[in-house]
Amino acid sequence: MVDCFSGMKYLMVPANYKSSFRMAALSLMFQARNFFFYMILIIFMLGFGSCQRSTLSHDSRMPSRFYIDPEQKSSPMEMFGKLDSFDTWKPRLLNQMRNDLGNVWFSVKLPESDHEKVLEFQTLNLIDLEAYWIKEDGSLQILNSIDNPVSQHHSFRIPIHGGTKNILIMSDQYTGGFFLGFYLYENSVFEQKKLFRSLLVGLVIGLFLLSLLMTALVNKNYNQIWLLILILSGIFGVFLEKRLYTFFDIHLDSVNYIKGFIFQLSLSSIAYLRIISHETALITQKTYHFITRSIELLILLLFIVAYLIIDEFYIFEIIPLNLIPLQLTVLGFLLTYFYCTFLLLNSWKKKPHLQEFTVAYILVYSTVVVTNLSVKGLIPPDFNLWDGNYRAVIPLILSLILYKKRELKFREMANLLKIQDKNKDLFLARTSHELRTPLSGMIGLCENILEKAEGIAPSFVRKLELVVHSGRRMNQLIGDLTDFTHMRDGNLKIHCQSSDFEEILHNVMPTLKPEIERKNLIWKVKMAQELPPIFADEERIQQVLFNLIGNAIKYTQNGYISLETQIKDSFIEVSLEDSGMGIPAEELNMVLEDFQRGTNVTTAPGTGLGLSLSRYIIELHQGDFSIESDVGKGTRLRFTLPSTFEKPPQKEAEATSDSSWMEVQEPTQESNETNATLTYKAKVVIVDDEPVNLEIIEGFLEEMSLEMKLYSNGNDFLDHLSEDEPDLLILDLMMPNMDGYSVIRQIRSEFSPLELPILVVTANEQERISHHSLSLGANDYLIKPLVGMELRMRVQSQLSLSRQHRLQESLEDLEKQKMDLRRDKGRMKMLLDSIDACLAVTNSKGNISYINRAFERMFGYAENEIKQKDISSLFLPPFIPPSQAYTGAQTFLHKSGSQQLQQLTVKPLEFSDHDDWVYTFSDSENMDKKVLKNSTDNENLSSEPIQSVGSLRQNLANLLQLSVKYYRLTTGESQNELAEKSGCWHITMNGSTPRAYMLERYMDPKRIPKNPNWAIVLKTSNWVLEECPENQPLKTEIMRVKDSIEQSIILK
Repeated sequence: MVDCFSGMKYLMVPANYKSSFRMAALSLMFQARNFFFYMILIIFMLGFGSCQRSTLSHDSRMPSRFYIDPEQKSSPMEMFGKLDSFDTWKPRLLNQMRNDLGNVWFSVKLPESDHEKVLEFQTLNLIDLEAYWIKEDGSLQILNSIDNPVSQHHSFRIPIHGGTKNILIMSDQYTGGFFLGFYLYENSVFEQKKLFRSLLVGLVIGLFLLSLLMTALVNKNYNQIWLLILILSGIFGVFLEKRLYTFFDIHLDSVNYIKGFIFQLSLSSIAYLRIISHETALITQKTYHFITRSIELLILLLFIVAYLIIDEFYIFEIIPLNLIPLQLTVLGFLLTYFYCTFLLLNSWKKKPHLQEFTVAYILVYSTVVVTNLSVKGLIPPDFNLWDGNYRAVIPLILSLILYKKRELKFREMANLLKIQDKNKDLFLARTSHELRTPLSGMIGLCENILEKAEGIAPSFVRKLELVVHSGRRMNQLIGDLTDFTHMRDGNLKIHCQSSDFEEILHNVMPTLKPEIERKNLIWKVKMAQELPPIFADEERIQQVLFNLIGNAIKYTQNGYISLETQIKDSFIEVSLEDSGMGIPAEELNMVLEDFQRGTNVTTAPGTGLGLSLSRYIIELHQGDFSIESDVGKGTRLRFTLPSTFEKPPQKEAEATSDSSWMEVQEPTQESNETNATLTYKAKVVIVDDEPVNLEIIEGFLEEMSLEMKLYSNGNDFLDHLSEDEPDLLILDLMMPNMDGYSVIRQIRSEFSPLELPILVVTANEQERISHHSLSLGANDYLIKPLVGMELRMRVQSQLSLSRQHRLQESLEDLEKQKMDLRRDKGRMKMLLDSIDACLAVTNSKGNISYINRAFERMFGYAENEIKQKDISSLFLPPFIPPSQAYTGAQTFLHKSGSQQLQQLTVKPLEFSDHDDWVYTFSDSENMDKKVLKNSTDNENLSSEPIQSVGSLRQNLANLLQLSVKYYRLTTGESQNELAEKSGCWHITMNGSTPRAYMLERYMDPKRIPKNPNWAIVLKTSNWVLEECPENQPLKTEIMRVKDSIEQSIILK
């Protein structure tokens, strides 16, 4: 092996590759740790294997002596006479075996034995030789090699008698080779080894064939061809080494054997270079590409030189005569091995799928290196570990890698198909929404006109009804396409409840009857007596009836269509029969599949989804679906639905044109013993990016006397939310920039569902299934195209609930204030005395309950003199107490008897029972100057009176800020904890954190609503003062601002 390196020249490369080589060297150093780790592992395993090999071989290895005949002229008898001159043989001595050594003669002395044994001459390659048995009479008997078709070793049976137990063997050194030694076996042991070798060869060929099959299954790939070459060359190598060619009656001498082996080894080397360089992707770099191609060229050159040496063809003595052809080829393979190992280690992290292959490649072909060192004599012979059978593992791993890449590619393609399928479904969903948007506009505008159809010609009305009918039919077809997508994905959901089947049928027929009448078909309905309710999704059953009856109408040109119901156990059976064209019997199962229709109806319009979708919906209800048909006679469909004893929920009545329910009133005297009345229109905000939809909704709600405001996007609406203060929001979901879902999230961060209800209107059919808007906080939803009657019902329902909530909340707050003031009568007197305006408080009969100090100063009366006196007797003429708020000029009697003209204001008293009234007097000359001074005798503090809504909002914000500050200082807790514990403010979860968005809003004067709920602010301050430890400075300030607010509310 060493000699074959002596003829090599240095590999010269262009100068511009120096830096690239430097980088490659650094990369190799970086991978040194991994390389050394695997080398240590390899050495350990090989050492362990060599120990086992040594233990097994020492018992059977036979000592021998050798003699070299350089002239190659000595006969066997001449060599027999020179036995004493033979030297002791060791494997290292002749494993260099150059072709200038001549013939090598071996003398093997066998031990005494009473039974026949087998002597095996083991080599790494096929070597031609002759063997002679030395008889007792000194003659030589030729020994024929045992037929051993699965091994390159030569084996000889040793006779029991008639010999000296010496064997003389001559080997031809023309091609050179590697000798491993002589081994003696018992016959039984040798037969076992033959059987084992045969099984092992069969296993190796099986692995190669498996690799070949897996490689052939791989789609066209760059490495596929080279891997096929590698596998075929490996099979060819097995045929050579194990002499399987003998099964085909082919016989090779050592020269042809070496030629074939050199060809196979060179081809494998190039194949490995190609595969590994491509798999590691380093071939794309110029440096590695240059090195790879240089090594391939060198392998090809060594292959050519080896053939020239074998054929004794020397050109101008360039080729040294002492080179061994086999060693030249092995040299090329070793270069390939070390370079490929470098490539694999360099791509260890970048190519994790090659890591198992890297370990196997290093382990398997490291035995070639170790074996070469062993036969060279540099390490003990026991390290001769190479076995050609090992190489079957590497192609198998490579084919597995390619096969996995193929499977991965198939999975990627499958995933891509799934993504494309989902994109198709998404496109279908979005397209259906885009189709529904103009369609709902068309239907809505026509229905708006039909609702105001007075004075329109009947023929025009009929045409409008046909437009609405066609539009709703088209909308149903779009819905079927969307539902088919959900059905195929298993996402079609039903929401069952007790429903009236007759009512469901009644709701479907108005859309279908125009077509029945147009075709002059007979429509028959036979309902079972005492038909129980069904437990079903009402909308889905409407969809089934629409599809099935619609199909019957479509395929029936004359005759009848009948529907019949029967009660069967816990189900209701529905039978639908027509006299149409029918379906061929052999196609009944086919028409229940998706997109399938009968061959006799291909010219009729349709999607082929109605029956399959209807059957799927019925099966979701745990019902049965069947079909019978005769061509030319008609079709009969049967399906069952589960019944229930639960009564269906009551339907809300349609909203009427009477909008008196919209008038929000304070309790009247009859109902709440108060004469004050406050009325206003409910404010509804509509947000939709389609101007047509805004016009349609506004048209449907016109007769309800609402105050409506329209926005085309969510951002504009949120910017004006504080000033609009709507009672109801009607919201579209699919809008640009900010969609409806984002608007809902923002609204619900500040308002509860009762504080600001949200009614979603959308053309997205998915909302019917997902209810995503409801999960985010919407109160209700409607799917476009809208029906005016249903829209008014939903609007009325939401406004009524919101109004009831607000009234209930206001009554609770007022009741709390009244209870607080009743507990402290002195505080009421103090509050009245602190006001500079002249005030008197009476009950509903006009008897005076309180007067303040300003009243005493202005009119001279003391409280004990005038209390319980009828206030009407103090006016000239007598003033009858009003039943509602009053403002005007009246003459009042002073205690001295003088008369004074006063500007009088009478109104119900806040913070008191509804039967208490407050009379405010002011000099008529100064009635426009209302300056109030707020002071208390106890605290000697004053503040400017609140005379506008703006100042009231500022004071409410100040009071709430002071209350929160008071709570933080005395408890150490946050304002969100204050909101939660007081129960005054709505709490919203922001992730896992509770937040009181409305409390934050009231703390900012700019964000407080135009008509603030002052009661909730006062309630919060009262709770803080009652529940928290006392902090006198802050408490004094809170009481001052609180009194100022209460004064302004009393006098407003």
